[in-house]
Amino acid sequence: MLPCRSANKEGGQKALWRCRTQVHSTGSDSSWEGLVRAAILTLVLATACAVTPRSQQQERVRSLMPATVERSAVSQVTSIVLRVRARVAEDYRSQVLHPEETISAQVARLNEYTEPAMGVRLELTEVRPWTHRAGQNLTESLGALETFDAGDDVDLVLGWVSGLTVVELSLDKLGVARLGGRHAVLRAVDDRAEAEAFKRAFTALDLDEREDLSRARRRHKETTLLLHEWAHTLGAPHDGHESGCLFPMYTEQQAGFHPDTVRVLATLAEVQHERPRPARAAARVRDALDAARPGLFIASELATWREALDARARNAPEAGGSVLAPAQSNPSLEAVREALRAGNPTRARALLEPLLASGDPVALELACVLDLQTDPKTAVPTCRRASETPNASGDAFVRLAAAALAAQQPETGRPALATAYQRLLQQSAASPEAWLRFVQVAQSASCLTLVEQAAPRLANAADTTSVLNWARSTRRWVGLSSTVRTKSEPCEGAFVETFRTAEAALQERRFTPVALAVVRLKDEAAGAAGPLVLECERAFMQGQLALAQIRCGAALSADPEATLAHYLLGLIHEVLNEVPRAIKRYVRVVELDDSVRDAWARLGAAYRRTRNAGALKDLSDRYQARFGQPLR
Repeated sequence: MLPCRSANKEGGQKALWRCRTQVHSTGSDSSWEGLVRAAILTLVLATACAVTPRSQQQERVRSLMPATVERSAVSQVTSIVLRVRARVAEDYRSQVLHPEETISAQVARLNEYTEPAMGVRLELTEVRPWTHRAGQNLTESLGALETFDAGDDVDLVLGWVSGLTVVELSLDKLGVARLGGRHAVLRAVDDRAEAEAFKRAFTALDLDEREDLSRARRRHKETTLLLHEWAHTLGAPHDGHESGCLFPMYTEQQAGFHPDTVRVLATLAEVQHERPRPARAAARVRDALDAARPGLFIASELATWREALDARARNAPEAGGSVLAPAQSNPSLEAVREALRAGNPTRARALLEPLLASGDPVALELACVLDLQTDPKTAVPTCRRASETPNASGDAFVRLAAAALAAQQPETGRPALATAYQRLLQQSAASPEAWLRFVQVAQSASCLTLVEQAAPRLANAADTTSVLNWARSTRRWVGLSSTVRTKSEPCEGAFVETFRTAEAALQERRFTPVALAVVRLKDEAAGAAGPLVLECERAFMQGQLALAQIRCGAALSADPEATLAHYLLGLIHEVLNEVPRAIKRYVRVVELDDSVRDAWARLGAAYRRTRNAGALKDLSDRYQARFGQPLR
């Protein structure tokens, strides 16, 4: 799991940079869109020829067009047909003019992608009314749909409710589904405010041109949302690929699922179609996720979901390797066991409630696991109580950390991870699976030292290599060498979070928060390159190229492997028309972190500019092998 990736759709002298943090429940996204616009366009294109307002607005409209959900180059034979019933809530019907046609079109667009990509088609059997009006909490709507229509005669029940009147980029606030469930709720895409904004902004364009833009954006969001929630019903947690439909946050550049994710989803679709007994289904979902490329899915979510799958696969409500022998003689816990076997976690949680007052450690552990699946904020106090029981295991603190991080409470999550590490060391019988769960959650908290210390204890050498590569890549990006100590060690999450928050402020051209972040970073880790990199980036965005070069040079003196400093110097050399020097910087970026797609793209453009066909061919072949896509 790498910290950053990029996309360059426009090439030339306009760079679009995407850099993300390790996401918890919602994820956070910051981009460099406008960085090169601010510097390169100001410095290089100041004397460009005049253009008309209409041509300017048409160019802007083209940049706002969403990506096309890409179809597979090799079509699969449709071997799986999933029967779907749509439920239309009262508020959706009052907001959408032709709900049956709209929903049918959404499912058809999904099939245009899923049939050739993975051989799966959703067959819409009927569209029926649903006596429901949604509030702000979609989880309540999901529970209402499960009660209203059990869906025993179909594979999926999808409910559509009214849209939000505000712009929302978190896909899981636009829709909701339980992992491995058979129901999902999706909001209507209400684009009226956006359409009005386009009307005000693009006064030189025809009505048809504005409507084409709005229609394309609405359809892209609808298709992405439906793919996203359907993948959750298959049992797939969020993945870390920003240009894919399983990323937690919505962007207009999402174009289907990542190829590695497609392979997992195709296997999970077989399970959804065959509908084996819950224990067998859980085992098959777990096996499919275990077979996925290490680092494909977001670590904290995968760890929590894997615990639940392990419990279901054992036909017992176990979690984290606990031995629940008392459950066999405890009628109340046996009822919980039966509810979980029946696939009813809501009832299981309700049955646990009377047992929590007595502090029963098994009940607390189970409640923690169940709450983690539904509401991380609720899970934090429950998991804290479980970790406070006598002889609490390292797993108990891992779960507390996962809950706190998902609830955006890192001040609780990071210390819990440090305690978890010490408890696991003390447990002579701590399994490699327990260490893997720990590492996955520590990754999501950006606890670099803890990840590096725990990685050798993993059973799979590929997992060890993957997480160590992640830690190295993260250190290089934020400018925090392993030789530099931080005040909050062994968890460097505060440094990493501050750095990335500063990058988000730079994207919005808010320079005062960046200056404050630089002060905090210097105090947190004296001698780190990260603060100097941020100063270089700020100077570049302000057009102060000489100062930017000095700051990036100082950053590389402190840490020669500071990836972002090399990348920024490459951009500066481009501005100054020093193409050979820019090439050297981009080559170094790719060597240090081959996930930085923008460096590949800009290096390819530089090779074209210098007519270096041999180097371009070699780069294109490597890019195809690395990303499974042609270099553009």
